[in-house]
Amino acid sequence: MSKGKKTDGITELTKVLIVLSLKLSKAEYNRAISTIYATLNGVSYGYDDALSPKFLNDARDIRELHAGKNMKKLPNNILNFKLVKGGKSE
Repeated sequence: MSKGKKTDGITELTKVLIVLSLKLSKAEYNRAISTIYATLNGVSYGYDDALSPKFLNDARDIRELHAGKNMKKLPNNILNFKLVKGGKSE
């Protein structure tokens, strides 16, 4: 049985892959898993000290800068309507 269908002993890495699979397009997901695979095989991407929090700080900064930029903005002219009994539908 593949790891993606198991429910017992699910790892944090598997949880992250599930979240990525739900949120990313197929091309974006493939890029993400290729990067994770490279990291698991020793590619450091410029983070030479594995115990340094530099990557975590950089990742949080990137999220702050870019989160929500591709989200469709809702218009500011949203109106709340009040339901009144005795309308045409009754």
